[in-house]
Amino acid sequence: MMRRHGLPPAGITGRVWLRSVLVMIFLTLAGAGLIRAQSVSFKSLVVTDDLVELLIVEDQIIGGLENGGLLISSRSAPANFKSFTAGKKLSGNRITALAWTGQNVWVATCGGGLTRITNPGPDPAFRQYSQGMGGLSITAVTGTVIGGIERVYYGIADGGVGQIVNGRSGSVLTADGHGLIDDTVLDLEVLDGDLFVATPVGVSRFADGEFTDQNTGLTNLYIDSFDVDADGNLLAAGHGGLYRWDAIGEAWTRLGGMGFWIYQVSCGGGQTWVRSSDGSGGNLLGLWNGVDFTLVAVPFAKVSTIWADHELWLGGPSREDPAMATLSSLAYLARRETAGEFTSWVMDGTLVFNCQGVTIGKDGQIWIGSNLGRAVSAFDGDSWLNIYEIATAENDSSGLFNHGGNVLAMATGADGRIWFNQYGAGALVHDPGTGTTTLLRPDDSPLSGDRIVRIVTHPEGPVFFMHDINDAGLVDVLFDPGNWRNPDSWYFPPTGTPGLGGALTVLNAVVERADIIWFAAEDVGLVRWDVNGDDLGPGDSLTWSDPSDDRWDFPITAIPGVLNDPRACAALASGSDGFLWAGGDGVARFFYDPVTRLIDGDSVAGWDARASSGDQGLVSGSVTDVALDANDDLWVASAGGINRIRIREDEIEIDAWFDLGNYLTSELNQVLYSFNTITNLPGLLYAKLALDSGGRRLLISADTGSALVTIGELLLPDEESLDSLFCYPNPFLPAEAGGGLRLGGFAADFNVGDPALVEIYNLEGQLVYRDRTVSSETAFWDGRNRTGQEAVSGMYVLKVAWHGMTAIRALSLVR
Repeated sequence: MMRRHGLPPAGITGRVWLRSVLVMIFLTLAGAGLIRAQSVSFKSLVVTDDLVELLIVEDQIIGGLENGGLLISSRSAPANFKSFTAGKKLSGNRITALAWTGQNVWVATCGGGLTRITNPGPDPAFRQYSQGMGGLSITAVTGTVIGGIERVYYGIADGGVGQIVNGRSGSVLTADGHGLIDDTVLDLEVLDGDLFVATPVGVSRFADGEFTDQNTGLTNLYIDSFDVDADGNLLAAGHGGLYRWDAIGEAWTRLGGMGFWIYQVSCGGGQTWVRSSDGSGGNLLGLWNGVDFTLVAVPFAKVSTIWADHELWLGGPSREDPAMATLSSLAYLARRETAGEFTSWVMDGTLVFNCQGVTIGKDGQIWIGSNLGRAVSAFDGDSWLNIYEIATAENDSSGLFNHGGNVLAMATGADGRIWFNQYGAGALVHDPGTGTTTLLRPDDSPLSGDRIVRIVTHPEGPVFFMHDINDAGLVDVLFDPGNWRNPDSWYFPPTGTPGLGGALTVLNAVVERADIIWFAAEDVGLVRWDVNGDDLGPGDSLTWSDPSDDRWDFPITAIPGVLNDPRACAALASGSDGFLWAGGDGVARFFYDPVTRLIDGDSVAGWDARASSGDQGLVSGSVTDVALDANDDLWVASAGGINRIRIREDEIEIDAWFDLGNYLTSELNQVLYSFNTITNLPGLLYAKLALDSGGRRLLISADTGSALVTIGELLLPDEESLDSLFCYPNPFLPAEAGGGLRLGGFAADFNVGDPALVEIYNLEGQLVYRDRTVSSETAFWDGRNRTGQEAVSGMYVLKVAWHGMTAIRALSLVR
């Protein structure tokens, strides 16, 4: 696996440099051995909160969520929606605009660029646009097809208007360079071949290759929305009301107002609908009758989007409580019936967007906590449970006790109860059996402070609370969780030496065995605590409350053979082979001899993100968490992505997963990875990892959601049937291939009545082709992409998956 640092050489554009580096990486892979691993599948868990965009194309309803990607369903069954999220499908989860050109659906995102959807039906095909866009935060999109040519315009946050012509990125038009009235674009509309641009300071029209200001008649220049009515008139909605464009006089006529700003106009079925505000957080729905507006009652207090054709559809959040104004809620979709009433559907999902704490319960439920302190959600495989209510009593109530404290830590107790915190307010324990949530605070329990940063549970029941510098204690041990009010149920380890070494913050802990606990003490190092001391072992009763027999070893401040600093450790894991893993500025593996007190560092396992070119490394050197799965493979979360470190008979391989668009456009990352850049992981910053009791399901928290990873069983050597895999002909010339691309070089038992999954990606990480029925020596690809168009010449990645094995091969397409 090759890696490259820094900026492109002088005289070479970033995109050309990126492609050249990736080509070298893939050429290296073509001559390398098989990348073998047990199967890994990712499932994104994104928030289903506010439905902020609606688009209906024939029978298909396409809804854009504020933070959770797309929902697509049919008019006949609106509740049976499919969810599409960032990674393999969308370029981002924060949807800002939707458009139908007559040929394709275009999805605009905040921070993720654009996604084109071809065939927006039961089996849509996606293509992501993130390179050469002029920016990735897209505020508006529109388009049309003229003479068979699709022309798409999109607004860039404070960056003007970009263009895509027949699928290829074009120029970006701005105020300084091209006369656009303002670079803040709020909406776009094409009328009779001209482009109209809505901004906070008026309207620009782009015609005959130039922009002109079109503000005559506007009583307020702030324009939010455009649409075209049944007579072909362009309407504009904004802070001054609703306006109609006079193309002959090149002026606007004000039609009327709602008493407050109008945010959106939508026309269909001969009617014109507007979405306004009542000034107190609620929304007004207005129907224009040609003279004034008629108010129409809405099913929920807030309407975030409207869509009108022969039916009227609404979307928004299903709950609006002034006391919980900072909270999200589940999204709803509503249709206005002929009698005037609404039929509504509320989407199931999580309320947790920016995720931090994660755990998996004894019953297999997954639990995720909001970094913003807004909710805690649980998923049992069928439906979501959301805990978000403000506590109705000072203690022992069923809900969060405030909405301001970050849920930084979660853990599952030995009895199945779920522990979590709200930073600055205390800790909670949820009993899945009774559905009650109990509050622990320093003023009603022996808890030494409310600035909890980590919670770790012991297999025999105790709970460890780690605190930062703001609290009196560093670690609280609740060894009898059922009696948390009783001071005799708690133990507070010494903070000096012997003890936690005078650390200001303890970031993590791991149970090596029943009586051995390791702590990551910030700026101090790794601290080992033997609860029973040298005279007793793990089979003896644990003497939590008796410090007389405790053994505290001096902090480990350096590990021989590796450069990583234990004093920067934030993550710990203990392996079945006796090795301990420490993560912080990279990761290190070591063995500690409790008799000699000597550390045996693994000289080949001190991986970080600053290794020389050609070495294996992490996505990022800033490691936030580590976890060892059932195969004893180490999973690493960092500011940038996820790694898996696999050691097989002293052979080391590091896999990498991250969102390619987010990763390559972040200033945090200057390291390029090779093959494993294709996944549906959400976001850029990954915080916590949690494994289930079997070590086969891994929960990952991220800044824009969370992901559940299912890990297959470890492959045995005699199962490695993809060792000799190759694709041919390579280079692939479709016109001369005699039917298409083929796979060869399999073991004799491969693929007999058991086809493989083959995927082909371009160098931007976009899926070009997928076939789940590929057998040995049969032609399967003719060089066309998923929409039937000829793929362009260049380098591609071919990925074969079969029975938990994955093979990656480089492919050159030549036309």
